[in-house]
Amino acid sequence: MNSKKWVKIFFIIMITLLFLVATTVLVIDPYCHFHKPLNFLAYRLENGQYTNNGLLRQYEYDSIITGVSHSSNFKVSQFNELFNCNSIKVPLSGTEFKELADQLKMIINYKPDLKYVLYGLNYMDILHDKDLQTYPEYPTYLYDDDILNDCRYLFSGPVLKKIFKDVILFTLTNHKTTNFDEYDSWEYYKTLDGENIAELYSKESALEDYDRKEAVPDNEISGLNDEEKNKVMENFNQNLIDIIKDNPNIKFYLFLAPHSIVFWDSAKQSGNIQKYLEAEEILINNLLEFSNVKLFSFFNNYDLICNLDNYMDVEHYSGKISEQILNWIKNDEYLITKENKEDYLKSERNFYLNYDYDKLFNN
Repeated sequence: MNSKKWVKIFFIIMITLLFLVATTVLVIDPYCHFHKPLNFLAYRLENGQYTNNGLLRQYEYDSIITGVSHSSNFKVSQFNELFNCNSIKVPLSGTEFKELADQLKMIINYKPDLKYVLYGLNYMDILHDKDLQTYPEYPTYLYDDDILNDCRYLFSGPVLKKIFKDVILFTLTNHKTTNFDEYDSWEYYKTLDGENIAELYSKESALEDYDRKEAVPDNEISGLNDEEKNKVMENFNQNLIDIIKDNPNIKFYLFLAPHSIVFWDSAKQSGNIQKYLEAEEILINNLLEFSNVKLFSFFNNYDLICNLDNYMDVEHYSGKISEQILNWIKNDEYLITKENKEDYLKSERNFYLNYDYDKLFNN
């Protein structure tokens, strides 16, 4: 056989393999880019940076649950029942306000007639720069309508790996496709991986990875300077307030995710506690100007915050707490209003500035 025939056979084989790869990805579609999960297969859906856009395109909904991992354990079924809506859950775990804002704008572009947005605000991010991103290399080729750049998806090695691991193997081991109650829920994934949820939350777990720093002297603890106040306002305006202002028809249910008392110890030890409290006050004052916003904070539920058996780590609370949060929101409990905000802020400030944090670490 001469060299020309070998070259021809090689190219035929390569084209055939590429065709089979592209067809496999197109048909199974593990990130739901082209269609919903196939009924005869089981899909382990996870990784919101890759999966959310497909879910937002493929499913019908009139409301959304979003935020970072503090929103992950919410059950869509409970939210739908309480608020008489048809929602999906699309958190972006570990991201910043900027990335959540970009996703929220995209969602509103898809569904300008949204009824409700339930959004958990990560308290740790309120002092960050407006353009800070955790994932600067997003798979943007999955977000647009450009067919040509879908080649990056159709011929991706990691996508093929996900097909075999999280679809084919998932199906063969008698699992069912991840539903929206389960999607992005760490309780769901930890259960899949054999962990005991009952043992997940405890004081020991909350403190396990916490590295307590030496305390900044009290006389060095200060509030926000003018530059920091401007930075905070730029962050809020760009990544939240402008979106709310531009969409008066959407009801925004916003809540400050209740980090544990260990978070407040970290803020006190680092000298940033006063800055956090002042940034929160700025956020509250601005959000209360909008009639399409309901803002909730559970930081004055001191029994919740100080009971470390509710927490997996410094900030992540149990699914039972997530369930309770939805009930509180539905019943307008822990709602911040113009009438009660001063009492709330005063109580919060007095409690966290004067709390005896050392006792958390005494055996």
